[in-house]
Amino acid sequence: MVDVDVTTLPETHPSLSFTYARTLDRRLVNRRSVAEVFITDFHPVSDVEWIVGAQLPLGHAYYSDHVAMPMRYDPLLILECCRQAGTYGGYAQFGIPLGTVNMVSSLVLSIDPAKLHARTDRPGHLVIHVLATDIVQVGARTRSAKPRMTLYLDGKRLGNAAIPVNLASPEQFSALRSRMRQGPPAFTHDMEEPSEPVVDPLHVGRRRELNVLIAGARRTADGESATLRLSPLNTSILDHDHDHIPAMALADSAVQLATWGTGIQRHAISSLEAKFTRFTEVDSPAHLDGGLIAEKQYRVIFEQNDVCTGSIDLAFR
Repeated sequence: MVDVDVTTLPETHPSLSFTYARTLDRRLVNRRSVAEVFITDFHPVSDVEWIVGAQLPLGHAYYSDHVAMPMRYDPLLILECCRQAGTYGGYAQFGIPLGTVNMVSSLVLSIDPAKLHARTDRPGHLVIHVLATDIVQVGARTRSAKPRMTLYLDGKRLGNAAIPVNLASPEQFSALRSRMRQGPPAFTHDMEEPSEPVVDPLHVGRRRELNVLIAGARRTADGESATLRLSPLNTSILDHDHDHIPAMALADSAVQLATWGTGIQRHAISSLEAKFTRFTEVDSPAHLDGGLIAEKQYRVIFEQNDVCTGSIDLAFR
C-alpha cells in the first residue's frame, strides 16, 4: 500500500488531480437517488487498492440536520462516504455483478472530531485511500473482503475506517433471509408510520423530527433504554427498499441514545465500533440499551424478540 499515513497529503498524491465535478454512478454505490451519492472521483492504484474523492455537502436534509455551531460535518456522513468508497471499489476493482448485496457485520470509524469543522465558502473534499484485505474468492467471484481506509479532509489527515463485507447475489441473499426467518422477510416499503412519538429532536442533537430514530427513551438502573423508530418517509436512510434495518440507521440510533443519555453531541465522536450478529427485522420492535462503560465511552446493545442483534461502542472527545 502507498504510505499515506501522514498528517497532510503528499504533493504527488493522485487525489490532487480530483475535480469533484460530478458524482459517480449511483448504481455502483447501491443508491437509487443521485442526491444520496457523495463520491465523485476514483483512481485505481492496484488490483486491491484505490483512492476515492467525495464532496461533503454544505447542506443535506439528514446529515446536516444537527445543532452543532459552528457548522461541522456529521461523523456518520464520513462513514457513509466510506461505505460508498468501498462499495464502488468492489464493483470497479473486482468485477462484482451489479445488484450484489453487501452484508455488513461490523463498522469501524476512528477520527479526530476537531477536524470536522465545515467550511462556509465551498463543500468539503474528502479523500479515502482504500486497501482491500482478507479477500475471499470462490472461482472468479469475490465472496468477502475487508476494505481498510485512510481518510483526509481538505488535505489533512482525519482518521481511519474499516467496513468488512460479505457479498451475495440477490438470489443468494433472498434465500438466506427466507431461511433465517423461516419465511419471506418484510420490506421497508410495507412499514407504517410509527405511532409512538419520538423524543424531542433537540435532546438527540437533531432539529427535524423525521431524523429522530429513537422513541420512549427512559432512564434505567444501568443507563438508558429506548425503542428504535424509523419513519418510512426518511428517504435519506431508506433510499431504496430494504428487508432489514440498515446498519447506518442502527449507528445513528446508537449515537442518538448516547446524546440523550449523556448530553454529549454527535460532533464529539472520535470512534465508532459496531458489531452485528443478526439482521434487525423491519416488522418487529427493536430495543436499545445503553450506558457509559468508561469516561466518554458509551455502549449500546440492540435486542429484538429477546435476542441480541448487535452492539455499538462510541467514544467521544
